[in-house]
Amino acid sequence: MQRAMNMELFFRLLLAFAVVAISWLAFSPDPPTDSIEALGDKFQHIAAFVALAFCADMAFPKYRFLAWKLLPLIGYGAFIEVVQSLLPWREASLLDLSADLLGISVYWLARTPVRRLASV
Repeated sequence: MQRAMNMELFFRLLLAFAVVAISWLAFSPDPPTDSIEALGDKFQHIAAFVALAFCADMAFPKYRFLAWKLLPLIGYGAFIEVVQSLLPWREASLLDLSADLLGISVYWLARTPVRRLASV
């Protein structure tokens, strides 16, 4: 029981850190992208939202993914695009939001084996 609570706390902190880091990268006028630019912008969105979905799922294991985690993740992706549309040095893109949704979907499809591995 204590181990499960410690894991939930760890993933909640990791989720908070990921949201802060991703927000900074999304809103910064000149984010450091040298090492990851070669992967492509859409891949970065997919990877970020796979990681966010995983952290959210592990941080709140008692809540159903589709009912309680999907909408906040989609909302966060939409929030990023709205804020970027207001920043003169960034631009919003529905393709970015689509890549976010793809990342969430990739995690959801791999969810069962990933959760088993993470709980070992």
